[in-house]
Amino acid sequence: MYSFLVVIFFLVGCSKKKEDTTLEKAAIYFHAIPSDSSGIHFANELQYQDDLNIIEYLYYYNGGGVAIGDINNDGLEDIYLTANQTSDRLYLNLGGLKFKDITKEAGIKLDSSWSTGVTMEDINNDGLLDIYVSKVGKYKSLKAHNQLYINQGNNSFRESALTYGLDFSGLSTQAAFLDYDNDGDMDMYLMNHSVHTPRSYGSTDVRKRKDSLSGDRFYENQLDKGVAKFADVTEKSGIYNSALGYGLALTTTDINGDGYVDIYVGNDFHENDYLYINQGDKTFKESISDYLNHTTRFTMGVDVADIDNDLFPDIFSLDMMPFDAEIFLKSAGEDSDKINEIKKNFGFEDQYARNALQLNQGGAYFADVALMTETHATDWSWSVLLQDYDNDGLNDIFITNGIYKRPNDLDYIKYISTIDFAKYNKTKQNEIEKQLIEQMPTVNIPNVVFQNKGNLTFERFSQQSGFNPSYSNGAAYSDLDNDGDLDLVVNNINQEASIMENKTAKTEDKNFVSFVLKGNDSLKNPNGAKVYLYAGGEQFFKELTTVKGFQSTSTRKLHFGLGKQKKIDSVKIVWLDGKVQIEKDMAINNQHTLARQNGLATVDKKPNREANSYEFFPFTHIENTFLDYERETLMPEKLSAEGPAIVTADFNGDGLEDI
Repeated sequence: MYSFLVVIFFLVGCSKKKEDTTLEKAAIYFHAIPSDSSGIHFANELQYQDDLNIIEYLYYYNGGGVAIGDINNDGLEDIYLTANQTSDRLYLNLGGLKFKDITKEAGIKLDSSWSTGVTMEDINNDGLLDIYVSKVGKYKSLKAHNQLYINQGNNSFRESALTYGLDFSGLSTQAAFLDYDNDGDMDMYLMNHSVHTPRSYGSTDVRKRKDSLSGDRFYENQLDKGVAKFADVTEKSGIYNSALGYGLALTTTDINGDGYVDIYVGNDFHENDYLYINQGDKTFKESISDYLNHTTRFTMGVDVADIDNDLFPDIFSLDMMPFDAEIFLKSAGEDSDKINEIKKNFGFEDQYARNALQLNQGGAYFADVALMTETHATDWSWSVLLQDYDNDGLNDIFITNGIYKRPNDLDYIKYISTIDFAKYNKTKQNEIEKQLIEQMPTVNIPNVVFQNKGNLTFERFSQQSGFNPSYSNGAAYSDLDNDGDLDLVVNNINQEASIMENKTAKTEDKNFVSFVLKGNDSLKNPNGAKVYLYAGGEQFFKELTTVKGFQSTSTRKLHFGLGKQKKIDSVKIVWLDGKVQIEKDMAINNQHTLARQNGLATVDKKPNREANSYEFFPFTHIENTFLDYERETLMPEKLSAEGPAIVTADFNGDGLEDI
């Protein structure tokens, strides 16, 4: 029963403001398509088991994922949904937001193994999307291995994980495919998650210890050598492979603009997030502290996109700070200063239990503006997707919410701490566990969308945007009906999956354009390509990366909202190998296929960080580390942390202010 107390005291979160719940339609509005209309009858149903529940498995309520992609190249994007205790499902898009369940005939296994994340990617460069499903295995009663479904070209798949060397069995969360060596084929990062064991605690030196079940993996694709197989190159690639990582969030991006794809891994609990900077020599360097001053503490979802149209990628990561004042006051919060000091001495970086919107400062470093933009508190949040949902030219923020049982409720924690579990036998302990889980608070929370108003201001909507209270986890976006705006698919716990049709008003100042990128013989897979669009003095930026949010894969189409712009001046595509292609005369309110041309020039790959980094003068402030609250817990604020001081004056009379 000690493990139960560990779960309760480690699952913590923390806001203060009550949301306006008026139900007038918001500026961004989605309509939930009934399952009888869509044909998607899917619910991730969870049933209590003595050996598998929120007490016995830390991530029991993390839910399932979503993958969206065109598996048969008919121009309509299809949907894969993962389940934890029932079968995954694959739905073929028939058009008009109608779908057909083809799971069985497609060759998808109809079993009840515990699926987590799902990825759609063409891993063998045959022009067809394949499907990789992450699983939980070798844990208690769960025995599965990860599954790789190779597309056979006729709406059917062959499970081939063993053949390709990707049949990992352990505590997997999500996989992302990326071309890390720019050789034209897709390599794979596999993010796994730890559970609370003695191996998952200690200083950052623990990162050097390999763990066979929860350590992350990196696999190099051998396709360029004529072998349809992946080789495990984790150790020599510089990827951490320890039980210290509690990987929940994963995405890929060229964060420093050097032409090589980097990897962002969001970790739960005490371990820091990882930002693996690609060194261009088949190795990565973990560099989170070089770019970010702090991260989220319980990172659950992450996405990277350009929030302010400065052509640099920004990072949004999710945590668990409640927005509702009552829930906030009833929830366990941050660690004490003493615990934070211990973690610092153990080598961990600063973390805060709230969302972080890390604004890119020209490629050199990032500044967290979540508090300033009031996007820091959205409750127990899982998936974040940064896209332009109203076609006004600015990327908005969509966030899924809710946990079926809330173990960080302070009243509940106090209640269970009075129970002496040790005096009961195993049978009685199971009975008590079940009763305690039934008594655990249940609060369903609406999903949230923040409309980007420009100048780093956002307007928050939830039920006004068509989102009812739910227990939502994985999510993905796509223009499912090809009508020019982005729809959403959300995987829920103990509720039917949500197919959310975008019904935002279409007006003359809400134009769009979308692109499908196609490679050629010299670079078959366009993943990692960057597209810059210029129109009427405005600039827009997108990067082709599909794994984002939480346990999910979104569309491969690059969708640009253009707002009032009625003419595109030019489109610049920077392919992953540095070749540059310019396109003009692109019609708005259309989808275009951008095929890679031959004979292209190469762009300079110098990293943004080197080009924009600078130092004013060699001074570093050393802060007082005294822990005031250890002496006086009722102090309203710390007095010891005085911060750096500065004085300016013209000391030498030359008319210039000195510092």
